Amino acid sequence: MAFVLGRVRVIRRLYAWTRAWSGRPSATWALLTIACVDSVFFPVPSEVLLFALYGTRPRRSLWYATVAAIGTALGAIIGYGIGYACTSRPSGSWAC
Repeated sequence: MAFVLGRVRVIRRLYAWTRAWSGRPSATWALLTIACVDSVFFPVPSEVLLFALYGTRPRRSLWYATVAAIGTALGAIIGYGIGYACTSRPSGSWAC
């Protein structure tokens, strides 16, 4: 039972955090940053903020989707660069 209550608290905190960010003028930059980090490090969900922004300003949903796509592409490029830097040795050994 304690495990379930702990998960509910985490979800409530995540909900409150995303609702607070969705009302700020810098929410677009936060979405770009989170989408970029989401592509490099898996456990950071950008969709939570994206859906909150959709609900807050539905007329700008296409803009937010574009920003999230750009952030995801930038994160993929960074992730590729990390992988390339770690494996691009002549011997094929890991360098990182």
